[in-house]
Amino acid sequence: MTDIAQVYINWGRMVVECPHDGCLDAREVQPGQASEVCAAGHPLTVQWPDDIAQILAVLGERPQERTRNWFPQGHSAALRSGQPHGQTVTELREEARAQEEASVDRAEQARALLAGLGLEFDPVTGIVKGL
Repeated sequence: MTDIAQVYINWGRMVVECPHDGCLDAREVQPGQASEVCAAGHPLTVQWPDDIAQILAVLGERPQERTRNWFPQGHSAALRSGQPHGQTVTELREEARAQEEASVDRAEQARALLAGLGLEFDPVTGIVKGL
């Protein structure tokens, strides 16, 4: 018997987990791959979302690999780790926009903190001036 393994995206990699009870194996898969066998020898049928190309395109626009994640609705890995799941392409874009805004806010807060200490960060060189 072949188990169904849903593709999810982790740090930009396409991954499937073996859904066989007690098996903890996860495998990276390639686009369009139809099957895989886990380390314990369980045959897997790889289930791809219909909009995988759009999901990968949106995630690929994110500058940091650690933010290139997506899980199908109700995926066990997302549920275990408290991650969003079942996001649409539109929701992924909104999430990226929010992450970018938060990043800009943190950078502005850091600049203000340094300025309060009489220091300045040069983002081109990575050097803090005024030490």
